Amino acid sequence: GTSELTRLREALVTVGPSVVGAAVTSGGAALFLMQGTVIFFSTFGSFVLVTTAASLFAAVVAFPTLAFAARALPPCSMAGAAAKVRVTEGAAEEEVGVEMMRLE
Repeated sequence: GTSELTRLREALVTVGPSVVGAAVTSGGAALFLMQGTVIFFSTFGSFVLVTTAASLFAAVVAFPTLAFAARALPPCSMAGAAAKVRVTEGAAEEEVGVEMMRLE
């Protein structure tokens, strides 16, 4: 199989240019909004610019870093897992297998 670093690099190379392009487009539109004389438009332009920059940072830097750092954690798949539940009724005690919903 391929390593986590290779898959992360491939994902960033594949999707990264589209994400950056969308951010540049939104940021450019925000810059034009900020030049207006109506306070609402200039404020909205500032808001769009800040949220676009934060989203770009999260998508290209923060999330890939966290995803790569989490590679050492064990997988947490609930598919097909069975939980043992103790059912107590008076003095009788029995183990009941409870099948969890399969997540796909």
